[in-house]
Amino acid sequence: MIRVKNADGTRRLKVRTRLVVLAGLAALLTPLLTTWSAGPVGAAPTAGQWTLRKGETVNVSSDINACNVDYSFLIVSNGDTPNVGTNFGHNCSGDIVALVFSYTNTSGQTETVKLRLFDQTCSRTYDSDGSGDANHATALHKAVSINDAGGGCPFATSTSQPPLGQGNFNATVSFTHH
Repeated sequence: MIRVKNADGTRRLKVRTRLVVLAGLAALLTPLLTTWSAGPVGAAPTAGQWTLRKGETVNVSSDINACNVDYSFLIVSNGDTPNVGTNFGHNCSGDIVALVFSYTNTSGQTETVKLRLFDQTCSRTYDSDGSGDANHATALHKAVSINDAGGGCPFATSTSQPPLGQGNFNATVSFTHH
């Protein structure tokens, strides 16, 4: 506080109100901000993982292009693992299997989702957040590319991150709220 002179010549104490108000607000809001965050629709807490709020739908547009038999799944934190699609190993010719898939969160609570590529030929699992048998994923915002283990499985347990759009499984996710 400082002493200031009023227009009529009297003196009064002046409190630095801006600092006091800001400090008070910070003290009140800090616990709320550090323990709760709604996040935007489809917010990604980790690259390759997304938040799916109750009533929200995740839409996956993807393709699989591989000689190995590959299956793609949506992994939901509530234990659901719906199959997004497979190529059955018929893509050595360069043909791409295009897949479109949607999943709605009806659990009544917020869930976390990620994508999984299961390479059946090599019995290996690779997730969009880099987890699984090895990091075979590249994720940026709502785009993901995941490699399988390769023909003859040479990359089964080593890192093999493809450039976006150039993996054996490439996907883009979007979100709609009902």
